[in-house]
Amino acid sequence: MVRAANRSRAVLVSLLLSVGCGGNRSAVISPSDAAEQVESPDDMVPPDCRPSCDGLACGPDGCRGTCGACPGSEICDDSGQCVPPPCKTSKDCPAGLVCLKETGQCVGCIGDEDCPDEYECGADHECHEKHPCQSDKDCQQFDQVCDKTLGECVECLGPEGCELEQFCEGGFCLPDVCAAGERKCVGMQAEECAADGSGWNVGQVCAEAETCIDGGCVECVCVPAQAYCEGDLLKTCAEDCMSVQSEKDCADDDMHCFDGQCIPTICTPGVILCKDSWTLQACQADGMGFDETACEAPKYCSGGQCLDPVCEAGKPMCIGAVATKCNELGSGPAGGGTDCGASGFPCEDGECVECNPQCQGKECGSDGCGGSCGACGSGLECTDGKCLPPGTECVDGNDTPWDGCTGGKISEFQVNSFVEKDQNGPPAVATFFDGRFVIAWSSSDANSMGVSGRLFGPDGEPLGKELQFNTYVESNQTAPAVGTLPSGGFVAVWESDGQDGVAAGVFGQRFGADGSKLGPEFQVNSLANGSEMAPAVASLANGGFVVTYVSGLDGDGTGIAGQVFDAQGAKQGAEFQVNGFAKGVQQGPDVVGLAGGGFAVAWYGCTALFDCGNGNREISARFFAASGVPAGTDILVNTWTENKQWEVAISRTGDSELVVAWGGSMHQDGSFSGIFGQLLNGDGSMKGTEFQVNDYTPKNQSAPSVASIGNGGFVATWTSEIVGEDYDVQFRLFGDGGVPSGQYQCASVCTTGYQGGSRVASFPNGNFVIAWASKNQDGSGLGIFAQRFKPDGTKIYK
Repeated sequence: MVRAANRSRAVLVSLLLSVGCGGNRSAVISPSDAAEQVESPDDMVPPDCRPSCDGLACGPDGCRGTCGACPGSEICDDSGQCVPPPCKTSKDCPAGLVCLKETGQCVGCIGDEDCPDEYECGADHECHEKHPCQSDKDCQQFDQVCDKTLGECVECLGPEGCELEQFCEGGFCLPDVCAAGERKCVGMQAEECAADGSGWNVGQVCAEAETCIDGGCVECVCVPAQAYCEGDLLKTCAEDCMSVQSEKDCADDDMHCFDGQCIPTICTPGVILCKDSWTLQACQADGMGFDETACEAPKYCSGGQCLDPVCEAGKPMCIGAVATKCNELGSGPAGGGTDCGASGFPCEDGECVECNPQCQGKECGSDGCGGSCGACGSGLECTDGKCLPPGTECVDGNDTPWDGCTGGKISEFQVNSFVEKDQNGPPAVATFFDGRFVIAWSSSDANSMGVSGRLFGPDGEPLGKELQFNTYVESNQTAPAVGTLPSGGFVAVWESDGQDGVAAGVFGQRFGADGSKLGPEFQVNSLANGSEMAPAVASLANGGFVVTYVSGLDGDGTGIAGQVFDAQGAKQGAEFQVNGFAKGVQQGPDVVGLAGGGFAVAWYGCTALFDCGNGNREISARFFAASGVPAGTDILVNTWTENKQWEVAISRTGDSELVVAWGGSMHQDGSFSGIFGQLLNGDGSMKGTEFQVNDYTPKNQSAPSVASIGNGGFVATWTSEIVGEDYDVQFRLFGDGGVPSGQYQCASVCTTGYQGGSRVASFPNGNFVIAWASKNQDGSGLGIFAQRFKPDGTKIYK
């Protein structure tokens, strides 16, 4: 091997550097060049701009002009030079050369098979004759040294064997790719040249609100392409997020700048409206704001006026023969009530009178006149007037309630075996591919509250006793979330009070398939400022998992943070911020793993479009790669923006589509709060329009949860306020496209008292299980109950 080969390699590497590593791409243009090529108004080019083309054969001249075009098929590289286009296959190369597809360059060889016998392919992609050696003496005639490990002559064994501006690779001295310590930007990555000049290392990936300039990340001053107001000046942010692309004075058109627009007013001066049920707001004289006035108690606001109540809030009243009560405003009767006339009785003072108790054949339950036919003992539930084990239903083929029925089956079942004190919801539920499932909840332990869980087999029978998830037992451990892992085990996370040394923190524990603990309890959050709470967890396609939670990481109020873990429970990368908009309050995250390996997070809180000072909360979502790097910006999910949207849930409906459901939406369903949803495509775009989930609309609907049932469909469950202290767990099925498959159904057999805080998870075959908290059903305070269903909503009996 001779120095001529060195010169050919230098030419080759220089050419490689000039073409870059674009594969099949056309000309490489730097971010600054790209910014200069964006169309902009003429007045954005300074009148004294002087084109700069020194040493450049092509590309932009810095004044919206060009330094020249490349001849023939040549392309312009990022250094302003014309170079041959990259090859796609070896057919594109001259005779005797092959295509190195990684760089798009024609080279002498890629492997030894491209070289003649007794020759080998070097790091410079040229063929070189082999010279065996045992010592450096054997290599002197070739101006080389002996690599005694290989037993061959080489140009270098390390950097000391090469000249300045060269590095040693594979026994060859190659020209430096870059100057040691040099920095540059590649998109949103800041890169630094290695100490030996052999290539570029990624130093930092710029955050969402940053851009890369001169090899460093700097904070953006505005959002690219977004319009904003400075006084009455309407400005549009340039693509570099550091400068103004255009500017307009709204005052020139006798208008005002508001929310990124030139508008005459935001309201009609002098008009008086109701902000909410207790507050008047009057449009100011300039039409650009409101003056608010609270109605004096007990008056309420309606039609832009403070009105006196027509009845006492909450007081029983009669509307004809219907017994009801006055609503919370005092403006009239509340929805629902009891039709006394249907039973042949009149209504007086909000009650049905002259009632004959009906207890024949009944052991328990209402006597129809406000009294009771008896109470059931511990562990039994009153169903159709009989004291029965929880979840027992009659299936003897007739509609006569418990007429000597012998065909009872169990569908609803009790999850907790420890019944002392309260077992608090909402529970967490997750399913395994083999039909098993796990349910977790907050339970009373030696020090107030702890986290308990239980595994169940495919037949719905428990696999062993209750498990205590938390090891640290000081103070409270609450709000559990669980996720199953491809290994057959599962991970649980929860909120722990004081464990991280400040206040609320997030902790977790991994478990094997049999429920045994794998390793110690671990802390999820890195920042500990007392705001870390409300965790959610999802498994990832690579065997790991991601945890999201409320955190003070974004520096303004509360935000949403996340942490990625591998399959062994080791943190992957640093704790990261989920929400892009960081002002005000962000709360209640939910997370779902994606088929492609990433994940999506949904939450409720303040957004850039709406004033949080008015109490507004909106639903946001964001997509991430499996590493935790954002795959886009915040997505505003809800269309209806009045009042507060909150209590969000997210699930996949297929390989690439998602459903987001939320509660709140006061009066949107024509009553109080309802449940609404929106489908998302895999790229974050909306699929269809926002839709109403609940079809039972009296009173409040809250706490939604969603899960896939296959073929693009899903099931949604929520808590429904019925009357008085009665709350039911309802669910409804939806097909592909969010089309409802029938009306709502009750998940619980027990329908008296409180059943709420439901959560749902589905199996690969479309079956699903719903778990919830039920008051007094287990004989002592709150207990946890569950029921399994088929994809069509029919119950699965034991």
